[in-house]
Amino acid sequence: MKIRIIDIPREGNHWNLSQNEDPELDLALADLIHGSPYFVSINLRPLDQLGSFQISGYFKSKWDEPCSRCGDEFKFEMNFHFQDILIPKIEAPSDEDIKHSHHININETEDDEFSSFEYENEIFNLGDYLHEQVALKIPLAPSPPITNQGKCALCHKSTEDILKQFNLLDGQQPVQKKSPFEALKKIKLGS
Repeated sequence: MKIRIIDIPREGNHWNLSQNEDPELDLALADLIHGSPYFVSINLRPLDQLGSFQISGYFKSKWDEPCSRCGDEFKFEMNFHFQDILIPKIEAPSDEDIKHSHHININETEDDEFSSFEYENEIFNLGDYLHEQVALKIPLAPSPPITNQGKCALCHKSTEDILKQFNLLDGQQPVQKKSPFEALKKIKLGS
């Protein structure tokens, strides 16, 4: 979904969007949420006359994801709030300009409350923005929670049970790969 920034009134705009309401947004999120239903609520309001805007809202979705512990599929739930500043894209300054300016990048400030996202030619691409927000929130190793008894809430196995299943306990060692440098040593010694 592309939003014309100049059409945003002084009091701002609000959108509630879900799957199948905007094909561009569905396509932008498809590789992350696998075509699953989602809901996003967005508020966009101008901050100043220079073209800065505040975007805030929340995103919700649920999709099938393999558990990083046992490999079984589970419903991974994502629900988060976001709040950022939209700024117009500015051409990169020349080396000469950098020498004579005191430039602070909003992305590099110590304040974690806001980060910035650029829009170009008075068009803000909501699909690109949400794709980045969702991608940053997906954990590297998604898994369901652990119960108070230390077992997976999905398969009800403990970590030890899962390791036994893959022959990583009871004295069995995983296969150790040989270092590629061992082959180089043999070549060097043979010459």
